[in-house]
Amino acid sequence: ALDLDDIDVDGNLDVIVGASYLSPIDVPQTRAGGAFLYEITDIEGPALPRQELNGFRGHSGYDLVGEATKFIGDFDGDGFGDFAVSARADEQPTSFSTIDIIDPAGCPPRRSNTGSVYIFRGQADGTVNAEPSFVIYGELANENLEHIGGVVDFNNDNFSDLYIGARFADTPNPNGGQKRDAGRALVYRGRPAPLAGQRAILCEP
Repeated sequence: ALDLDDIDVDGNLDVIVGASYLSPIDVPQTRAGGAFLYEITDIEGPALPRQELNGFRGHSGYDLVGEATKFIGDFDGDGFGDFAVSARADEQPTSFSTIDIIDPAGCPPRRSNTGSVYIFRGQADGTVNAEPSFVIYGELANENLEHIGGVVDFNNDNFSDLYIGARFADTPNPNGGQKRDAGRALVYRGRPAPLAGQRAILCEP
């Protein structure tokens, strides 16, 4: 997966690349996945990543981090572009840390293969914070959050919003039971970032 933008507006193209089957050194387990931030200049030669995003809190084996990557605009309204990375096979932990700020809407009980999306905040030097400031967990079993879109402000509040496609979501059936693999689309509104060192946990779209 990849996306392109000039997030620090320096005239050089920035590229975010996902490698969902990667087994990075920082996470010694199979298919943890990862993401890499590059800056494209006019210098010829091997392209080395400006930044590698592996081994952050919550990153574990078989998460498939990097299934989708997207520059999403200014999600937290601080003037710097942010980007999102999906982990299609991830699922929320059984308990949260004291640094995690749970959205007032709360999160449902842990379910299998909900997937997650990590949002990394942009910084003035063109890099991003190495730890995600927002984590979105899917609500439904087998939701497999994967497709990401952004750079749009649905409600005109000056925060870029995020939309996610979950094509395998088992959605509730009005007549009881579930509609297997029906899929659905989700929208999460941009918002201010939590305090430094904290993560905002979002589940309810």
